[in-house]
Amino acid sequence: MKTFSTTTPLPRTDALSLAVFHEKALFFDIETTGFSAEAHPVYLIGCASRRGDTVTLCQYFAETPAAEGAVLEAFCRLAAGFSTLISFHGSVFDLPFLEKRCRKLSLPFPLKKLQHTDLLRRIRPFGKILKLADLKQKSLEQFFGLHRTDPFSGGELTSVYQTYCRTPTEEALSQMKLHNYEDVLGMIHLLPLLSYEAFFGGAFSVQDLTRNTYQEYQAKAAQGAPVADANAAALDAPSQELILSLTPDAPFPQRISYGAGDLYLAGDRTNVCIRVKIFQGELKYFYPDYKNYYYLPQEDMAVHKSVGSYVDREFRTQARAATCYAKKSGRFLPQYSDRFSPCFRQDYRDKQSYLELSGDFLADQTFQKAYAHHLLAHLLNDA
Repeated sequence: MKTFSTTTPLPRTDALSLAVFHEKALFFDIETTGFSAEAHPVYLIGCASRRGDTVTLCQYFAETPAAEGAVLEAFCRLAAGFSTLISFHGSVFDLPFLEKRCRKLSLPFPLKKLQHTDLLRRIRPFGKILKLADLKQKSLEQFFGLHRTDPFSGGELTSVYQTYCRTPTEEALSQMKLHNYEDVLGMIHLLPLLSYEAFFGGAFSVQDLTRNTYQEYQAKAAQGAPVADANAAALDAPSQELILSLTPDAPFPQRISYGAGDLYLAGDRTNVCIRVKIFQGELKYFYPDYKNYYYLPQEDMAVHKSVGSYVDREFRTQARAATCYAKKSGRFLPQYSDRFSPCFRQDYRDKQSYLELSGDFLADQTFQKAYAHHLLAHLLNDA
């Protein structure tokens, strides 16, 4: 077995990265000769630890498959001194693979006792919002504008290792070391991506609320003219939107933008805006206990039986769930589950409801943050 050690400055120093990559955390990545732990050995394990602003990267290399056991023992011995492992896709591949190889070689496997952070698992929910083509580690690194020296994939290096076992060369060894080194170091560069997870999880503050009036244009056919013709653009009545200005607790590494329906999110490092269309008009509040209400057809409203009993029978009917409502006019904000009460709807069967854009909402920053968090959850669910 060969062991290599390199020190390098810590790539990132933002607070979130430091909290994840604390001094008892160990990044790691493995290189194998195939995907089956029953048949393919581990030939290289790279890992990185932090002391202050310095990263130490260690690599354990099996010069032949016979040295795999020594590599596994050396890595497990080192890792057992840490509290947390950090990997990319390691919960699915690296850790189970190591456990099976240790079992096959009758070696202890102390890593199950450690906490484990799988960066891919935590980043995956935000792939669409970040407009990522895929979630491969190299693609995520390119999202940051990082470009590797290493031209190989892990699969391509299998033949390099097999050739090395027959005829060792420094060039082949350097290629394998470089790929693994950049895999491990690249994960550290990805840590700021967790700022999006923190933000969508509620790690932000509301800085401001503003209402904006804008004009909507709707294409309409005019006397058989093509829709693209200037005469076919009809100006709708002015619409209003609410703009929530937010500051993420952890700065974003890259600008993001994403829209869904009447919502639009855009943000850079420290400023994020959610734009949501305001509904202006009349909505209905549906009473839940309709059996205790009468519906008054002429007034198009429901009243409690304690009051409705004084109305002549010919002017009242027993309320049904769909007719047991009171109407209210005003400005309303959409909500995508009945998170805030009272809930207003246009129709009883509508899935989307609304909350009133009231003075209480405009004066309560806790209320505003809860609503912003609700909108973010909807955007993430839509993605």
